Amino acid sequence: MDPTHPTSDLLRSLKASILRLRQKAEELREQLERLGPDALEEGEQRQVAKLDSLIRDCQKVEKTLAEQTQGTSGTDNGINLEEARAEVTRRLSRLRAAAIGAEPDRHLE
Repeated sequence: MDPTHPTSDLLRSLKASILRLRQKAEELREQLERLGPDALEEGEQRQVAKLDSLIRDCQKVEKTLAEQTQGTSGTDNGINLEEARAEVTRRLSRLRAAAIGAEPDRHLE
């Protein structure tokens, strides 16, 4: 971590984590889709739909991070890290819930 720019290091790490999350979700969705809809049980088909939703959420977070950091030239101006962190936490909660077939933590919303 760069002590002179901790926010930029955090953002870089956050972007990388979201990218890895989206890539893993896309890989899992592709694996399930290769089985075909006839091979999937109803619960598994719902999981594919949840993965699609998670992928869209990741894309939204990636877009938001790009918009937030665009034009800041590595400074902290205009970046709300607390909101970004809260958004990532909510979306990770949805991912965990999708993985186990449960409802996401409502207290995070």
